[in-house]
Amino acid sequence: SAAGKIVAASLLTVGGGLGGTILYAKWDPKFRANVEKSVPYSDQLFEMALGPPPPPLVPLQKKP
Repeated sequence: SAAGKIVAASLLTVGGGLGGTILYAKWDPKFRANVEKSVPYSDQLFEMALGPPPPPLVPLQKKP
């Protein structure tokens, strides 16, 4: 039926978008931090899927 196809396509689209967001958040910690700030409860979702966020990077100081 047409309604079933629409529902299936919608679920695939939403699932693909969510999966892509999680994969990109794993690759880019800044993106993860931005999503966690702007999307409610995304921090809990990322923690379940990816674990705790990585510690912030400390820039190396140049020797004089």
